[in-house]
Amino acid sequence: KLQFLYLIGRPCGPVMPTADASGRPLPILPQGARVCVVGAGSVGVYAAKACAEVGWEPTVYEAAGSLGGVWRAGQHWGSLTTNSSWRMMELGDFPFPFTPSGPFPTRSEIVRYVEAYAKHFDVERRIRFHTRVLSVEPTAPDAPQTTQWRVTTGAAGAGEGAPPPRAEIYDAVMCCNGQYDTPALPRALTPPHSDGFTGEVLHSHAFGSGERCAGKHVVVVGLGNSALDVALECVGHGAASVTVACRNGAHLLPVSTPAGAPRDEQLLSRFFEYRAPTMYKQYCFFAPVKRVSDAFVKAGMPAAGAATPHPIHQRISNVKQWKRWLALLAGAAPPVRFQPSSIAAVGPGRRVLHSDGTTAEADVVVGCTGYQLHFPFLPDAVLDAATVEYALPPSKEGAGGRTVRSLCLYKRVLHPVYPTMAFCSQLATLGNEAAVGELQARWFAHLLTDASAPSRPTVEAVAAGAADLRTKLLTSKPLVPGFLSYVKYCDALAADIGALPPTASAALATGDLRLAWQLVAGPVVPAQYRLISSDATVAATARRLVSTPTTIPPSKL
Repeated sequence: KLQFLYLIGRPCGPVMPTADASGRPLPILPQGARVCVVGAGSVGVYAAKACAEVGWEPTVYEAAGSLGGVWRAGQHWGSLTTNSSWRMMELGDFPFPFTPSGPFPTRSEIVRYVEAYAKHFDVERRIRFHTRVLSVEPTAPDAPQTTQWRVTTGAAGAGEGAPPPRAEIYDAVMCCNGQYDTPALPRALTPPHSDGFTGEVLHSHAFGSGERCAGKHVVVVGLGNSALDVALECVGHGAASVTVACRNGAHLLPVSTPAGAPRDEQLLSRFFEYRAPTMYKQYCFFAPVKRVSDAFVKAGMPAAGAATPHPIHQRISNVKQWKRWLALLAGAAPPVRFQPSSIAAVGPGRRVLHSDGTTAEADVVVGCTGYQLHFPFLPDAVLDAATVEYALPPSKEGAGGRTVRSLCLYKRVLHPVYPTMAFCSQLATLGNEAAVGELQARWFAHLLTDASAPSRPTVEAVAAGAADLRTKLLTSKPLVPGFLSYVKYCDALAADIGALPPTASAALATGDLRLAWQLVAGPVVPAQYRLISSDATVAATARRLVSTPTTIPPSKL
């Protein structure tokens, strides 16, 4: 192992960045700069702490009465757990103050962690609850590099007698309102097209619990993570029947190994990302995918790639309770049936018409069909400058592709025209998006405070980087435009701000063999990006978190 570690050294990481000497510099925000953070989900809380860390004064606006975002009670079903293991969610400067119940924390445990984080770093006093952001407008749209922002807010859910909207000026804005706020439903499931249906139509965002489906016939539309969860919830609460309607199949990745170990901790290492042979990586990923997906295909799910042959247009879905799924599908009469088509219409009565012409009766139709890109507080001119829109290629059967709208940002964070506007965690990855959002917030704060940073881009470089991403998306037209490599992306951001962990060789030189091994072969946990810190306590905590293997019992999923 030691020879192996010495051999690879720094190649397990990105090339160190250099600055572009030509062009206009980005603005520098002074100590005490006022920053508006939209949303008090986990990423909004992390972003506020990142702002305070560099001496800025953040104000967090949250429409709800508590923090936690989509993990709050009432937002999703009570049995919801994360797709990421707790080690991949635990930030380097704040270990879990309690022991999670398993490798994959529950919804309530994530809320508990974020609340403890906010209290520890004194973020709570910076949050204005029950306050909705109505508009965010540049005060000087003709001078985007130096403009401030006029942020207008109002009382959330207030009727007559509510205080009038309030406008304040901020030096920067961080959009942390999440990706799972505005549900997207197929046209057939929205009024007036669904008016004749006498059953219940809802999005998974409002599903709540499988109790509402006890004794009922349920159709679940979609084949993403939520669809698989919702179908099991309905089965577990005694639904009369459960049909999963999916026009296309998916590559189904079990989140844990047969032994119960989190799979993300196996796949997200620097050795696996930078050094492992391609055939080895394909085997580690697709062998478990094939085992689970084959069982679903045998039960009626369309094979992934049957309608959309190019991998970039195919879906990867996480299967959490995969052992339970395999047991259910192996039975003589599986409680879940797959309908290889989409929904064409609902109604009259309880009738559901599938796109292949078949019909069925349903009491409840649950759309697990994703979310819209939604920033209602931004002017069209500001949002349009940072977005791209394209239609997916048609399937083999000739069905027209749906329209995809995505953000086009520099390093997936910075607005291409307004450098004092950031978007955090608007992406998809096999790692944990909230942990990536925390690193993005630190990157943004560093970018606008350290004028001497060797990796600091110019205004022209920011615009060019976003334009390159736009061209790439319009050319490839991926199904999930925000998907990226967790390890490579985080390493690149960390390299920009001097937070890239030491090489394995450097760790070996100090005699810390366990740390050296973890830096190469262990999971790239968020704590790795706190190993280099001016705060000795933070660095020591991060070293312990990186070097300490998990003590949570294996998953029973």
